Amino acid sequence: MAYKVMGITAGRKNGNSEILLKEALTVCEEQGAEVTMINLRDFNILDCTGCTACTKAMSQGKHIGCTLDSKDDKKKIMDVMLNQDAVIFSVPTYDLMPASAYLTFAHRSLSYGSELLLALLGLALGSMLAPMLAHSPAYVRRVFRQKVSWQR
Repeated sequence: MAYKVMGITAGRKNGNSEILLKEALTVCEEQGAEVTMINLRDFNILDCTGCTACTKAMSQGKHIGCTLDSKDDKKKIMDVMLNQDAVIFSVPTYDLMPASAYLTFAHRSLSYGSELLLALLGLALGSMLAPMLAHSPAYVRRVFRQKVSWQR
């Protein structure tokens, strides 16, 4: 069975983040993975309203999701994302911060559990270092070929 890998970007169409993500997904595909890619800017994701319904429910051991799930595309994305074996985020930094589309996506992830939110926010904080660590598509391709090997 092939691994399922989803690539998620939040930058401009054919921008650096998308180009690097496509390179990484190409290598995954060469290794036998089934890949999909989305750009968060193509979806309607509403800002968290701070209603705290998700956290109140979690404190009682319940999962109710987000009150905005029926009003935007966040749940549709999460339904696909949570059924992947791996997810690669490629997010540009603007003024040393991740793109706002990604932050909106990450903030709305609390209703899926605190571990997921911490992981997404950790990625956001890590992306602030990206301008100092930027590499060419050739470098990304080389690293992924060396590091990615799917067990068949």
